[in-house]
Amino acid sequence: MKNNKQDLYIFIIMIALIGLTIGYAALNSTLNINGKSSISKNTWDVYFDNVVVRDGSVEAVKTPTVIDKTTVDFEVALNMPGDFYEFTVDVVNSGTIDAMIESILKEPELNENQKKYLNYIIEYENGEQINSKQLLKVDNVVRIKVRIEIKKDIAASDLPEVGDTLYLGFTMNYIQANEEGILVNNNGINVLNVISGDLETIGSEVAIGDEHFYIVSSNESEIKLLTKYNLYVGGKYQGNWTAFGSEATGKQDSTMIATPSNSSYPRFGTIKFSTFQYWAPNIRTYPAYAYDSNAIPYEHVENYKTYLETHGISISQARLISLEELKELGCSTSSGNCSAAPSWVYSTSYWTGTAYDSSSVLRVYTSNFFGNGSFSDDSGWGVRPLIIIEK
Repeated sequence: MKNNKQDLYIFIIMIALIGLTIGYAALNSTLNINGKSSISKNTWDVYFDNVVVRDGSVEAVKTPTVIDKTTVDFEVALNMPGDFYEFTVDVVNSGTIDAMIESILKEPELNENQKKYLNYIIEYENGEQINSKQLLKVDNVVRIKVRIEIKKDIAASDLPEVGDTLYLGFTMNYIQANEEGILVNNNGINVLNVISGDLETIGSEVAIGDEHFYIVSSNESEIKLLTKYNLYVGGKYQGNWTAFGSEATGKQDSTMIATPSNSSYPRFGTIKFSTFQYWAPNIRTYPAYAYDSNAIPYEHVENYKTYLETHGISISQARLISLEELKELGCSTSSGNCSAAPSWVYSTSYWTGTAYDSSSVLRVYTSNFFGNGSFSDDSGWGVRPLIIIEK
């Protein structure tokens, strides 16, 4: 039976959860002779940096603090089932010597009774386990995730009768790397980072590097993400259209709204959908998805996909959003608007990938209007890619 007692109070304190020790193995410092006369000294500099607490964590009694660059110290109280505290911390190698983990020590381990109601997780942010011989190369960073939580689905009999105070530690010992060193995938960094919400809920905001996205849908096999902003591509429209030059980044940009809600000028990031009705000879029933390599946004979307994949993420598709996907979010061609959709759906003006008929394509307006327009209109709609990531 799940516990639902209102007077339940579990008190857990953790102090100095994670520590870092460093060693030089056989190498302490070495003089290298380079070229004719230059002599440089190797340096060893492995340390903790950049502590980030995850949204939704309980308020800490003492927020995580890096002490002497080698210890992260914090204190937190968890009171109810579902309470958690989670943060990430980077391990940085700013020296001139590749490092690797010689040994790890997780002490004390949770006992069997504590494991019934408590999770205590220390791993890389991407979920990879921390093991000996894993590399931390020069000028690289690995990211560690620390999470302590009271399980949500627990029986009253699993809970302690009195408050439980725990002092949990985890130590990694880094030494000079040798040929046995093992690379960590993506340096242990989760390339799809949650900004708000989670990886399941529609409308949650996530990031790949500095690029932000909203979750359109999520199931067991894939996540669909819509860019938060239009891409900085196309051109500027102010009575006539002027193409951007080398200043166009091809990435998201908050100023590329295309047609703002007040329809003012100039409009930035506008583009034609196509120069001709390439889909018309092959389609007999409308609306129909028409986006392919003949569409003008295609090259920009493919370049953007290539850029995102430099962050270590694999994207199965990158394209323009479809009518069906927008209908699932609340847009309607019959009402001609997206008023039932979340506001981020119509925060910019952009082309969809769906042809309404043989000469027009559906598009979304910042005024929440949802309708069709000429494929060759370059006056007010931009490129807002949808990407699909397989889980």
